[in-house]
Amino acid sequence: MKGLLVFFGFVFYQSAMGAEVAFVLGMPDLDQPFVGQILHRSTNFVSDPELGITTEAFSIFYRKGVKSADSLGFVNNHGVGTYANLVLGLKEGAKNSKVVVTSVGPVSNDVCRELLTETQAAFVFTAGNSALEISGDDYPDCLAGHFLFITGLDPNDEGLASRSNWGDLIGLAVSSYGIPVITAGGKQLLANHTTASAALAASALVELANEDPSLEGETLINRLLTKRTTRLSKLSGEIRNPLGLVDR
Repeated sequence: MKGLLVFFGFVFYQSAMGAEVAFVLGMPDLDQPFVGQILHRSTNFVSDPELGITTEAFSIFYRKGVKSADSLGFVNNHGVGTYANLVLGLKEGAKNSKVVVTSVGPVSNDVCRELLTETQAAFVFTAGNSALEISGDDYPDCLAGHFLFITGLDPNDEGLASRSNWGDLIGLAVSSYGIPVITAGGKQLLANHTTASAALAASALVELANEDPSLEGETLINRLLTKRTTRLSKLSGEIRNPLGLVDR
């Protein structure tokens, strides 16, 4: 973590370059070596940020070849965060990273409205896990092209998981079972949640952005959907695009 200093509410760092991805939830476990390899800066809007899920996301970033990642912590270790800090974290992430991801979802239409002008970034949001329909009619601002809502695939990566939300707001289904992660404290796990899915989608976007630096926001998301996904017949009628991103 050369050049990194972490403070509650403030961040000082030596590099003027942005990170490849910003993860907006908590703070990764700084004792894990892979975190030190990729953490670019950490900003916390709460004094006791969540550690476990954020560490798992960072382990996926590392496994997928991400070289630099920011964390912006707005959820505490009891799972509580505020709307204001979520929006602040997402906007701060978009200032420095082409890809911004949070596993809190589905975010409200008000959150999307706050981010409508942040078109330089590709935002990855989870759609939630309540087996409910999520319609774009209820989230009109979230239909903007620089937002990508993802949901979870079943254990066979063929259709939606039984818990997954569905509907035309959702643009992509991603592997959500048996995802290798390392959590806070260094324990290795197989994750079964859409935080892992979101981290996989964000990692794929980072790879594409590195391949073609001209891509950003909507064009970056479109490149992912056209070049790195698989059409899955069981997704037809379930989400806007019958496309899956599989972790192999």
